[in-house]
Amino acid sequence: MTACHLCRGSRSAYPEAVIGRRRAYPVESLLTSGGETGYKRWQPTVQEVVVEKVLSSTKSVQVAPDLEMFCHVWRPDGEPRAAVLLLHGFGEHSGRYEALGTFLAGRGRLVVAPDHRGHGRSSGQRGHVLRFDQYLDDLDAFVAQAREEYPETSDWFILGHSLGGLIAIRYAMRNQARYQGLIVSNPLLGLSLKVPVIKALVGRALSRVWPALSMGNEIDPDHLARDPAVGQAYMADPLVHHRVSTRWFTEMVGALEDTNAQAVHRLQLPTLFLLSTGDRLTDHTASERLFNRLTTKRKTLKVYDGWYHEIFNEADKQRVFADVVEWMDDLLERQASAE
Repeated sequence: MTACHLCRGSRSAYPEAVIGRRRAYPVESLLTSGGETGYKRWQPTVQEVVVEKVLSSTKSVQVAPDLEMFCHVWRPDGEPRAAVLLLHGFGEHSGRYEALGTFLAGRGRLVVAPDHRGHGRSSGQRGHVLRFDQYLDDLDAFVAQAREEYPETSDWFILGHSLGGLIAIRYAMRNQARYQGLIVSNPLLGLSLKVPVIKALVGRALSRVWPALSMGNEIDPDHLARDPAVGQAYMADPLVHHRVSTRWFTEMVGALEDTNAQAVHRLQLPTLFLLSTGDRLTDHTASERLFNRLTTKRKTLKVYDGWYHEIFNEADKQRVFADVVEWMDDLLERQASAE
């Protein structure tokens, strides 16, 4: 497959964001208790370097005959230290991660964020797949082009939120030799929201005979973040959809169950779980159970007490952003010293 020049030479509606002059300032860093595996605690220490500019661009990428994937790219004005494949959640799109993408790029990361099939500006029926692992097949083609387009770094991380977290875990198990680490934010490993019994029964019954039948989802925008403005913006966003097909529902349930069973031993990448106890959409206790059972030697759990589902949109989101950068920096330093 030839490269289609992901997002270069294509200016988006988002202008270049000038972060400021290159400077260093104190940030809160994290220490890991109990060796390389365990819970993290805050301790103010190190200096962080912020690059002068962040460049933002967008493009649509043909990854399959039936799929054109839209993507956002945020990158530093200079050689990146590492790259991040950023995977959004259900019903939303990559444009909702402008603050995170800009923050990471301002700290030397190339961030490539596609819209999943049936989401945002990508093609496909809204909220529909015939197989859950179509998401993984799409990423295989997309990332191959992205890596060819951006050869400046071979150090890639996967970062996924909610549905994107479930996709990220499954994608990491398939491709873990090609990535340095995995970061998931409130991954879809269990549901807290209540799906009406009749809707679940209808979904299962019609999944085979009418797989594309679309129904409304049960996401309450008031449960996204503690700031009501986040939910209001979500509902007003024309690129957010609120539909789920019968096949998507049964495929999601199957992928969720399979991932909880398989990841325990198959996932061996260094892994960071970011969970919030106030999440009323995904079940943070299910994610904690999987985390505790993972056999990877390097795993870290960070819990945000009382925060809602979208931790990257909470009022204190800069704290989470710093957690992510600190963890990646620490891991890259450990890997470099081990070589």
